[in-house]
Amino acid sequence: MSKSLKCFHEELQSRQYTTMPVGLRVIEINRIVGSLDKCEELKRDFRPRRRLTRKERHRRTRMDRMFESYDSGSSLPPIDVYLYRGEYYVVDGHRRVASALSVRREFIDANVTEVVLSADRRSQEGAVSRRAFEQETGLTKVRLANEAGYRFLAREIRESSGQGDFKTAARDWYSQVYLPACRALQHAGLPEMFPGMREGDLFVMVLRFQRELDSGFERGGDFETLLARFLSARSRRRWSLRRCPLCRAAGRLLRGNQGPAA
Repeated sequence: MSKSLKCFHEELQSRQYTTMPVGLRVIEINRIVGSLDKCEELKRDFRPRRRLTRKERHRRTRMDRMFESYDSGSSLPPIDVYLYRGEYYVVDGHRRVASALSVRREFIDANVTEVVLSADRRSQEGAVSRRAFEQETGLTKVRLANEAGYRFLAREIRESSGQGDFKTAARDWYSQVYLPACRALQHAGLPEMFPGMREGDLFVMVLRFQRELDSGFERGGDFETLLARFLSARSRRRWSLRRCPLCRAAGRLLRGNQGPAA
């Protein structure tokens, strides 16, 4: 772990950017890497570099105790962060982050604002696609590097939702289809076969492989059956990765998207 925080403005290197409100999220503390304006004042654990005054020590001790008693009902306001290339920079709430780290918490509530470079058209389109998917489905934990995947998933959910409430159907799809599929992907070792790809992109790749390349596929099949057929096809010479259009596209995507996203 680095001994110093990343400085938001140094990371941007004076490049122009736009911001997009994401809203309240539960975020991973290990992805909080820097600060908007206090990186020179704080160490990597978000504790001050300089010696604390008695008043500041008291404030931080009280904050630590609040985090220790959080599970018993203490209410703490969310921090404010910028999200840039998959990493979070604290705008407000540095003491809360320091206390959360000191008691080894894994997650914290945060009001998130995504930052996208003005010249990065692809990232802007990806952020817009992700926001549209989240607003339409209510799902905020599906992470894709390929923005086209969000439209594909929304269509999959819509086709399986019937006439009921769409957001309710999306929640059911997430718990009954998507999460079990991600576990199957892990068990089958696909993250090792395609290093750097997120589970969401792997899920989309398997589905698209069957939808577009396997003419004998029946839509009602379960995901483990689809995955077995994908792996079987991958092992056959005529479906080698170099000859599979979708897999070549996935490779190009990875080469162009090295940084993690939200």
